Amino acid sequence: MQPTPSSAPPYPQPPQGYVAASSQSYTPPNLHASSSSNTTSDQPYDYGASLDPALAASLQSKSPDMYNGLDGQRQQTSASPYAPTAPGAGAPGGQPFHLPSTARCSLAALTNTDPSVAAKRSRMDELVCLDGISPPPPTGRAIEPEDYGKIKLAYQNVYGPSIDKFLETQWFSQSGIKYLMEDRHLCERFARLIDRYHIDPQSPGAQHTLAPTMSLEASVIWSLMNLARRVTDTADPSSDAPEGRHSEASDAAKRVSILENLLSGQHLEAESAPAVENTRNGTAFEIQLNKREHDFWQLLHTFLTIHDDEASASQELDSILNSARLLLDSRENRDIVYSIAILRLHGSRESLETSGGGNTHNHTLQVAKDFLQKEAGNNGTTQVVQRLCGMAMNAWVTLRR
Repeated sequence: MQPTPSSAPPYPQPPQGYVAASSQSYTPPNLHASSSSNTTSDQPYDYGASLDPALAASLQSKSPDMYNGLDGQRQQTSASPYAPTAPGAGAPGGQPFHLPSTARCSLAALTNTDPSVAAKRSRMDELVCLDGISPPPPTGRAIEPEDYGKIKLAYQNVYGPSIDKFLETQWFSQSGIKYLMEDRHLCERFARLIDRYHIDPQSPGAQHTLAPTMSLEASVIWSLMNLARRVTDTADPSSDAPEGRHSEASDAAKRVSILENLLSGQHLEAESAPAVENTRNGTAFEIQLNKREHDFWQLLHTFLTIHDDEASASQELDSILNSARLLLDSRENRDIVYSIAILRLHGSRESLETSGGGNTHNHTLQVAKDFLQKEAGNNGTTQVVQRLCGMAMNAWVTLRR
């Protein structure tokens, strides 16, 4: 999202070396390239290529983020290492996992009654310390009325749309700002982050401010993602509100829970499954895309309900990830979530020092790890992507200890 020459940037410019990522386009990695071959397919898997132009224009006007980057540019596609496959194809390396048809979730399943919740939240507080560097301490500066305007602009132009893109929802752009403005503590941290954009890159020690700023941004982003939980955690089951009133927030909250448990090494209960049905109307193509989206998140939830402390679970977990891989669809966010799941499943079992093409898991693990590492750097297309991948790399370091 680049400002025009006549317009001001949506928020103060960050210090040198702290470059907003939203102007980049995403090129999917080749995550399933064979370890015994250096050749990969050069054919992109692009749903939009076969669309009638009028239909493609209609889809983009209804949901720009479906095909476009945050800056409005068409997403670039290439051969994905997780080998993009047309719908209906079999999962290589194993049988596809079939989702249960009756998985449902009540809002009560997302409340904080689980005794492991505190441990999970504590774990996430550690993961936002990117490269082991904590966010800067509070400055003691009181938040001013004008700070809220800067926060609103930064959220609406950068963070809200990027979180929506990652979680494949619209809730944060449409409703999240209300809950952000009500959270004074989060606004204070957000204002502190914006203050750090003003640091003179030429000032003494300016380069040492970059790492703490990135950790602060990771902390703010994670807190922003948890705004959806505030709606679901405080929802009154006896309310007379329409059943679908909080459905968008509920889906977003469930996906945040999936990401949290993937990163924290915890598990989920079957009752907390995301929705498997979609009530939105649309063309057959739109319905197909939406079903693939929901199936992907449903599979990741199922993955997290299975404890891998028994040998019999390994094959089922592999089968689930094989099926999830068929739903990546050259989407950056799904490649990331899938890669995190690969690290979680194989990271503590495989050795990256093992050579040769006889270890498929080791090769997939290596590519997933390298992909996340690059996304945490300059390859991530948004600040949200970069910081979440930084958190994933923190989780990886912990897993390998």
